Amino acid sequence: MVRRWGEQVIRRQQYASTLALIFAFLSFFNLPIGWLSSVIIALVTLQNGPQRGLMVIAWAILPAVAMLCLGNYVIFIDVVLHYLLAWALAVMLRRSSSWLSLLNYSALLGVFSVIVIHYFAPELQSWLSSQIASIAKEYQSVSMFKISSSDMDAWLNYINLFATGLLVLATLLSNLFFVMLARWWQSQVVTGINLQKECQEVRGHYVAALLLPLVVAGLYLNSLLFFNILIVAIMPFVFCGLSILHAFSATKKNGGIFLIVFYGIFVFLAPYVVMFLTMSGWLDSFLNFRKKFIVANIVEE
Repeated sequence: MVRRWGEQVIRRQQYASTLALIFAFLSFFNLPIGWLSSVIIALVTLQNGPQRGLMVIAWAILPAVAMLCLGNYVIFIDVVLHYLLAWALAVMLRRSSSWLSLLNYSALLGVFSVIVIHYFAPELQSWLSSQIASIAKEYQSVSMFKISSSDMDAWLNYINLFATGLLVLATLLSNLFFVMLARWWQSQVVTGINLQKECQEVRGHYVAALLLPLVVAGLYLNSLLFFNILIVAIMPFVFCGLSILHAFSATKKNGGIFLIVFYGIFVFLAPYVVMFLTMSGWLDSFLNFRKKFIVANIVEE
């Protein structure tokens, strides 16, 4: 079924546009399927090119245009930006055929966004802080685990320091995930595309690795700005670390179990695992762990 749908989406422009419109429309009724429109946009762009992808976007944004006519411009801007970002990332991957290039371009875009928000839209930081406080208070009212007001205020003050970086990172990660799903869907339809192999061969470049210490040094100049930048800047290295891990697990007969255990640990110890992956990806830029520790012939699961 997935393959048949993919073939129709790739071959029939009107079919892809109609599906994207339906999913986008239903998302306004609180159905969590609006993201499928982004996946379809990315798939069409990857396979048929940027112009075809833009044509799908033109249909997918029609419900948002209706909201704009009703005066809700925030929803319109949010929807359009998300679709355009998924389209832009798909264009990058189509032209470079490199996940590393896509990750680096995404990180640069994220860093630029953080700088623009910091200097030209500081009110967005205040809005984010108020939204986080509202969500935290709502959670506190329904949660079985109560937190004292002083602890909650301390936690909110800590989170607010890097709210901008988290927002930019979440936006990039969600759209990278949509593009990855689209690439997987494309691999089910088009021969010659091996997403597993592509993801296992992501290795950072030493030039990017040399720039990361400069971002860390910037913390001494402007801690608020560069801490938010750092959150986004480490993203490619985290993915490189994950790539090493998946490449290593592919050489083991019980590699699937190894990955399940790892991601289980990730859920409970996320900050420490992210630091480990970042350091692994950063060191791999210089040492090439695959060449040293991972055999050339990867065992197929």
